[in-house]
Amino acid sequence: MSGPVVVLDTGILVGAKDPHATEHVECARSLDLAHEHRFVPLLSAITVAGVCVGYRLEDDERGRQVFLDYVRSADVFGLRPVDLEVAEAAGQVRAQFGLRLPDAILVATGLLGSADFVATHDFAFGRSNGALAPISAGALIAKLR
Repeated sequence: MSGPVVVLDTGILVGAKDPHATEHVECARSLDLAHEHRFVPLLSAITVAGVCVGYRLEDDERGRQVFLDYVRSADVFGLRPVDLEVAEAAGQVRAQFGLRLPDAILVATGLLGSADFVATHDFAFGRSNGALAPISAGALIAKLR
């Protein structure tokens, strides 16, 4: 794998899945670029949990299993658990930048994984710009051209 290391927010995966999402095309294309090894995508366990919430709310057991199988079998994702190291770093990020705890966990995952960006469409991540720069799926695609 080559290119920048990018932590993927839940919204990128959900946007790629939902053809009605405003950013669907960009989110889907960004995952295509990950599979083309144009960047190194990191997934936090918190991101996987966030995506699974949607499947649970939709009562879509089959979709949830397909998603989990995709994450398990894709040779492209670096999956990081929320362990003690991530938890401690997330506490620092939350205290310093005032992010919600799930977002702080995502930023901490990126910092510990030497990420260049966090791919998101959530404006709250702008507060973490001093630690890890947010980038939209569209901006990521443009950067990788």
